[in-house]
Amino acid sequence: MDGLRFVRGDHLSVGEGVFLPSADIIGLIWKHLTEATPKTLRAYTPDLLKSDFFYIYDEAHSLYGLFVSVGSSASLPTWGSQKDFFGPHIANGISFLADGCDCMEITGQRLATEVFAAHDFAAGPALIGRYPTGYDDATKAEQLRLTRCAAEIIWQWAERERVAVETSRIFLSHKGVNKALVEKIEHALRDLGLRPWLDKYDLPVGDALVRGVDDAFSECSAAVFFISGDYVDAGVIANEVERAAHERALRPEGFKIIPLVLSQHGGDDTKVPKPLATLKWETVADIDILPTILKSLPASVQSQIRWHPPKR
Repeated sequence: MDGLRFVRGDHLSVGEGVFLPSADIIGLIWKHLTEATPKTLRAYTPDLLKSDFFYIYDEAHSLYGLFVSVGSSASLPTWGSQKDFFGPHIANGISFLADGCDCMEITGQRLATEVFAAHDFAAGPALIGRYPTGYDDATKAEQLRLTRCAAEIIWQWAERERVAVETSRIFLSHKGVNKALVEKIEHALRDLGLRPWLDKYDLPVGDALVRGVDDAFSECSAAVFFISGDYVDAGVIANEVERAAHERALRPEGFKIIPLVLSQHGGDDTKVPKPLATLKWETVADIDILPTILKSLPASVQSQIRWHPPKR
């Protein structure tokens, strides 16, 4: 892209002959994010000093666009910019912001998707906003107000991330005789940055099992049922099946039931609990368990997959 500049470093100022045009836009947004991010969103709000980002700016039209990655693709973040992006499009009759609109989120829209893909950035929040030029007090106050609008869009994105993460656990339903196998799957999911729920690790000592299961489902976005020859639709397992069906009815787009028939452990179609028999299930060999789970998870959970080398 014409005018593209990349800089790696830990500051937003001119350094080593590299200039980020209109970096005061980023500086003010960073100021808002640093000073006013709600405590509940701090872990989910990108740090502009540590994240890859790209922004476009057109001084003639007082417009800018900001595309923030969810992290850094290298040991130091990559920052890029492009000047005069909007002009040619506006000349062709394209309107980016409606009259009276100070800024708007474009996360997931075509422009954002193309920018993130072009620079191999992990997609995060994206927005377009107004930013007037000038150095008088009135203009500076307006710049501060308008960049606060940008920060609020990033906080809204962070709130969606928080909700997605805090309801993204993966419930692992199994018979005790299969626990060794399920523990391996649990470890693999954690190594990928996901958050499985397994009674051995997540049910506090002394808690009632049924109550613990009920509480767990409010944090989950998927339930995996490991159906072996020993799997019986009774007792605690019956409660887990019923609770999963209830959660799926409440959140049809946000909760997945993943029945896996374990062919190497005596599982067959006759062992599938009746409440799950109306759903599609997979008959899998052990080697296919993890890939099948991953491809079946809700998209919001799949987007959280990150490789975390085991610390064992």
